[in-house]
Amino acid sequence: MPWTRHQQQRLIDTCNQNASQPIYRLSPELISEIFLHARPDVFAMHDAETELVRYLVDITSITCHLRRVALDYGELWSIVGFYVTGPQVDVNNRYKRVIIVMEAFLERSRRCNLHFYFHDRYFAPSWFYPRLRASIMPHIGRAQTIQIWTDSSWNQLCVILNNAVNINNLSLRMPSLPNPPTPPLNVLHNLKELILSRTVYDESFHEIMGQVEKLDLTFVDRDLWKWLGSFIQLKWLCMHAIMYTEPGLTDPNFLVRLESLAYLDVSMRIYHSIAPRLSLPHLRHLNLQTPSVDSHLDPQYYRHPLLRTLCISLDIKLVHLLPVAMNPQLEYLEIDLYGSNLLTPLSKFLSNPSQGLTPPSGATTFPGPSLKYFRLIYTGRSDVPYDTMPLWKHLRSILTKAPHLKLDVVAERGAPPGLRGLVKWFPSQVKRCQEVDCVPLDELYERSRKDNE
Repeated sequence: MPWTRHQQQRLIDTCNQNASQPIYRLSPELISEIFLHARPDVFAMHDAETELVRYLVDITSITCHLRRVALDYGELWSIVGFYVTGPQVDVNNRYKRVIIVMEAFLERSRRCNLHFYFHDRYFAPSWFYPRLRASIMPHIGRAQTIQIWTDSSWNQLCVILNNAVNINNLSLRMPSLPNPPTPPLNVLHNLKELILSRTVYDESFHEIMGQVEKLDLTFVDRDLWKWLGSFIQLKWLCMHAIMYTEPGLTDPNFLVRLESLAYLDVSMRIYHSIAPRLSLPHLRHLNLQTPSVDSHLDPQYYRHPLLRTLCISLDIKLVHLLPVAMNPQLEYLEIDLYGSNLLTPLSKFLSNPSQGLTPPSGATTFPGPSLKYFRLIYTGRSDVPYDTMPLWKHLRSILTKAPHLKLDVVAERGAPPGLRGLVKWFPSQVKRCQEVDCVPLDELYERSRKDNE
């Protein structure tokens, strides 16, 4: 996992102290791996180009020895691209610096695989894209990743994409184009991971979609079933809708079989619409986002025989969905609460799961016999007196009865009431996380499963 800016600075400060530090006795290969591990993740951060350049300048300024190590390690320089996201004071100089930095990275990357990112939300000078293509084309056969986020420069960047036939990871976002173009997906040979935003389905996509294993899709409603019907080997799917209207199907026997799908991330509203028409025999991870309107979901839709993790976001209109947490085969559970007004119904559910609610078939208690990890994301107020909040008392009772259960409480606005007592009473079971951007539940589960094999 990429290091934070604070962790990177600690590494640099350690290296700067003196040459007697153990890091100077490490092999160049190991130092290179340390540098690579601490490199900012450009693809996971908005406008991370500055952080990446600053980090590389820092580590090449420590000592002559570490500078040589960093400059000789091609993979460290393998992420190449630019962010130009707003009006510039000096446009020509800004784009000249982009070219200089990219050419330096391409030279230092040696023969390593390359990962390109092009975020251009502005109008580049007329000379820029011909110069960019001239710099990139000799190396395009080594491209493994391309991320494009643009409005005005799609035609220029499409020429590059047409020649990047060996990439296995593609991300296309064109947020403001009124008529999104059709990308040349049919020229790609090894595509495995794909992010598409507002791209209208085209028949030429059908063959390549049969190879994709991971898809993040923002779709327009008329295309949903065309996209779903084209998936064959898909293992990971995240869907977002634009003006979704729950279209009907003319064929009542229509069934989409996603035999390989193990992960599904979708809003409850879309899931409610498509669940009866989906066959998901190997689904292990389900992430349900809060819809913009009440979907009146029936808990029966969450009965997947191999389901092991469930993330569910709740507001006060969706309290009736709490029984899905009693799914007897669940091992990892995340409940994201929107607002402190959900604490009381959650407390009642934990004290008596079946009171006024219909549990899934085979479930009688919470936590179920298989539950090993429970993450509670709390975004409400943190100034409510502890003695008025029975939630923590019920959590204490649950942890006492289930010593194998791990509890993480994620709080955006300070420590929730009663958490300090839980940490004190159950130091090996309870942990507080301060940021919502923690390890995704499916990834946490898969790590644990591999460690136990």
